[in-house]
Amino acid sequence: MQLWVKIDTGMHRLGFSTDDGPAIISELKTNPKVKDHIEVMTQLANADDLQHQLNSVQIKAFQALNNPGASLCNSAALLNFSEVQSDWLRIGLLLYGVSPIAGLDAASLGFKPVMTFSAPAVKRRIISPL
Repeated sequence: MQLWVKIDTGMHRLGFSTDDGPAIISELKTNPKVKDHIEVMTQLANADDLQHQLNSVQIKAFQALNNPGASLCNSAALLNFSEVQSDWLRIGLLLYGVSPIAGLDAASLGFKPVMTFSAPAVKRRIISPL
């Protein structure tokens, strides 16, 4: 079984704490059901802001885990922190042709949507004010 472990390096949405992460990863590596290496991931809370001080704190905390299989970069981190790209990139907004960076559109960054979604209108109702 391939396994992903999410570490909370500062976004405080999901994941094990950076204090508990190494012990959890170590314990999982001894589990006979875990055949492949463990992939470790985190999410930069402010990857869209190059100057935000939390970015370097999170990057250092994640790199301290010293895990070979890793995923640190979402769309904004891919653009702003290419030096920390690792094995896996999690491109979300860019897939839809949306820039994660304020003031820049995806086309100016060289990206375009890979799909579109449309549906017919099934009902239209005009509500008049009371």
